[in-house]
Amino acid sequence: EEYEDYCARPGRKRNISNVFDSDGMISFTINKPKWQRFEDKVWNMFYHLESDILPIGDTVLFYDDSNSRQIDGVYADEKYLYIVECKYRSKKSGRNQPPGGILDDVRKWHGQWKRVCRSLSEIPEIGRERTPIFVLATYGVEWTKQLKDEVGEIGVLIDNSQIDGVIDLKKNIGLSAKAVFLQELFKESKKFSEIEGPKKVFNCTRTKIDGFQIYNFFANSGDLINLANVPRRMPSGGDLSQAYQRALKPAKVNQIGTYLSDKGAFFPNSVIIAVEEECEFYCDVEGEVSDIGKVELPNKYGSLFIIDGQ
Repeated sequence: EEYEDYCARPGRKRNISNVFDSDGMISFTINKPKWQRFEDKVWNMFYHLESDILPIGDTVLFYDDSNSRQIDGVYADEKYLYIVECKYRSKKSGRNQPPGGILDDVRKWHGQWKRVCRSLSEIPEIGRERTPIFVLATYGVEWTKQLKDEVGEIGVLIDNSQIDGVIDLKKNIGLSAKAVFLQELFKESKKFSEIEGPKKVFNCTRTKIDGFQIYNFFANSGDLINLANVPRRMPSGGDLSQAYQRALKPAKVNQIGTYLSDKGAFFPNSVIIAVEEECEFYCDVEGEVSDIGKVELPNKYGSLFIIDGQ
């Protein structure tokens, strides 16, 4: 029955080989096409991120009684419900391809979105506590302004290179990679970039140099991890136009981790961070060169660009 069900789906029969039928039991080999392997990679990423929900195989959701929707992936953490649509395009001469019909698919999601979310929230394992986020995962697809705008109404985009980066980070630094995943997912979103809760405020000195505000302060790295961002060259390439840091070296990460595990070990150097948005400053003491007071940072995923420092 599983074999017949698989063969009945468009385009899948040609991926089957080595069929052996014995007394009604069928064994066969599936040579997964590249688009299906990409879906598996997305599943693999959420597996490494220890998703609360991790369905195996096709997920078909019935909503409004008579309607159904096949979903490439439904995953969750304590805060978000990720409803994932995967789109694979073969690159031409190493270049991503225009979205084309993907735009129409996203528009269909617009029309079904509220009803799909309502039906998902009625499933006991999911519940109503999580915020539903539409995630368009892409390989070989150009992120045009039109595509970004269409997706941005209900969700966010993530590319194959970002997925590779998150998986590699998880293998090397554990669940701390979840913070990087959230940055990559939400940092360019107009709708979902804001982090709930009070903004981070630190005692600091402020100096003005050539019209720029320079703040010096001490902070626990855990207070900044969701705000921080490193535009990094990913292992599989991706958009390098904004990337200024080299690809992560796992061996180097492990060396740093081993060093920091010793009692009293730390890096006695500054971390240099650039912020595009203007920070709020509350002055307590004015000086000729520097002022003393408090700086309030923007409460957005990936809003702090790490320039240098360990």
